[in-house]
Amino acid sequence: MGTVAGHRVSPGVDGLGALMVVLSAIVTLMSVDAAHRVHHQPGLYFGLVLVLESGLFGSFTALNFFHWFLFWELSLIPAFFLISCGAVRGVAGGDAILRLHHGRLCGACWLRFWPSFFRRQHGL
Repeated sequence: MGTVAGHRVSPGVDGLGALMVVLSAIVTLMSVDAAHRVHHQPGLYFGLVLVLESGLFGSFTALNFFHWFLFWELSLIPAFFLISCGAVRGVAGGDAILRLHHGRLCGACWLRFWPSFFRRQHGL
């Protein structure tokens, strides 16, 4: 398809990925339908939902780990802002943001140290 930063980009869908794309599209349509109550910056809300959906579609159609991780991180950024900027308030919102941050931190640490562990296990 093309190259981005030296990596060949070629999306594809398997059975589970196709199901997740359809389910995320349905959930996004339901969230847009329920958004008639959003009166404070509706353009920002719909823009964040669009970027979130793009990241989800990219992560479900990625064929290699690099692109999956790139799109996964792309979907976490608008999720963070949707949670923190008014979608969820109070203790539940703070707890969700804390869990999101810890998940990203653990994922980044795993991505950093997994190759060295893999090399040691397989003698590379």
